Order: sequence, then C-alpha cells, then structure tokens
Amino acid sequence: LQKRKILFVIIVSCSIFSCLYFIRTGKGLHKLAGKLRRQEIHNDEVIKQQFDDKNIDSQTDSHTDSQTDSRQKPNRSEEEEGRLITFHVSNLEGSPGSEGTFSIRTRPSWSPKGAQRFEDLTEQSFWNGCRFFRAIDNFVVQWGINGDPNIQKKWRAKVFEDEEVKASNDRGTVVFAMSGPNTRETQMYINTGKNNKNLDKQGFTPIGTVIQGMDVVDQIYTGYGGDVNQGKIQNLGNKYLEDEYPKLSFISVALFE
Repeated sequence: LQKRKILFVIIVSCSIFSCLYFIRTGKGLHKLAGKLRRQEIHNDEVIKQQFDDKNIDSQTDSHTDSQTDSRQKPNRSEEEEGRLITFHVSNLEGSPGSEGTFSIRTRPSWSPKGAQRFEDLTEQSFWNGCRFFRAIDNFVVQWGINGDPNIQKKWRAKVFEDEEVKASNDRGTVVFAMSGPNTRETQMYINTGKNNKNLDKQGFTPIGTVIQGMDVVDQIYTGYGGDVNQGKIQNLGNKYLEDEYPKLSFISVALFE
C-alpha cells in the first residue's frame, strides 16, 4: 500500500511538471493552434471547391438554357420575311366615304415568284384604282384588273409558271387567281371563307397573308357577287365599272411600309 501511494505521488508530480513546462514554453498551445489552423484551411479549401463547382454547374446550366431558348424562339427574319404592304380601300360596304386599311405581308418562302410579282406590281402602283370586281360572301374577294386598259394590256402576256402549294388557302391568305396551269399574271384574291382548302388541290398557291385589317376586308362590298364581266373590264376599264357597278369597293392606294 505504501508503494502504491509513493507511485501515485510520482505520477501526479510528473503530470504537474509536464503541464507547467508546456504552459511555460507554449509548445503545446502552438501545436494545438497549428492543428486548428490546418483544419480551418482545409475547411476553407473544401468550401471554395464546392463554390467553384457550383459556379461551373450554374454556368453550364445557363449555357444550356441559352441554347434551348435559341432553338425554341423563332427566327426574327422568318417572322418578318417578305414585304409589308398597306392597302387603303374606299367604298366599303358600297358606301361612298367609307374607308379603311388592311395590310398584307408577302411570303417568299411559300411562293418566291408569286411574292416577287406581287411586290413588282405594288412598286409600279398597279393596284391603285383597282376594283374588287368579284366578291362572294364567305368565299373570296378578287381584284387585279387595272382600271386603265392600256396598262392592263401590258401585263396580259406576262404570265408566269405555277409553283408548289406550300401553304393552305386558309382565311386571310392572298393568292393569284388563274384560269388554268401557268396563267398567273395580275389578278389576286383574298380567302374570306374558312373552308377553302379544296383550292389547294387545284394548284392555287398562297403568296402572302393579311396580317392586319381582316375586319376591313370583310367590309368589301359583296352585293354584286360574281356577275361582273371581266372581258369588259379588260377592254373598257373602270368606266364600265363606275357606270354599271358603282358600289364596288376599290383600292385608292397601296403602299409599302
């Protein structure tokens, strides 16, 4: 028992001397502090790496989203292809002084040759004064014989070939009229009916569409139906129409926007 007490005293004394030594020299504290600093640096590196990884993932996701958006959004040039033309119309519903406008955008992707001819006629002011000589409710309104027989005569031989029907004859589409294969020249119609898809099989190729003012198109006078003699328009011009069909709506001017 006496030996155990002596041994206990020795151990306690050694421990006390050791603690006093480390406290005095600071070695123990330096080691502990160094260990803590190393752990702290390691933690900072881990956090930084996680932050960098997150940024990379975020940039990748952003780039992917950007590519997806780019694919999903329609090309602006496709939305605004062709040219925009505004038609100023008089004699709406057969009433003098009743006027309005509608706008047509040509679609070269549907009919490059047809769209080009339509734009050429506009540039030469061909449409000015033209009457809507054939207008049938819920079907079509047709125009395109110039009121001056001399001007019309110059275009009668300028027919151009048919093209593949790439768009349907939906309501609001603008189409060249024709009397058979490869006979398109200057006469046009706008589809006002909703069930004109049968015209697709007959080779009637839309070249543009009414993008604004379809309510004005619906006010074009239809009281005469299709009774007007087209041969007389070709030979006598607007004088024939003004004398016998005074209520016909007509284009006062057509202008590019």
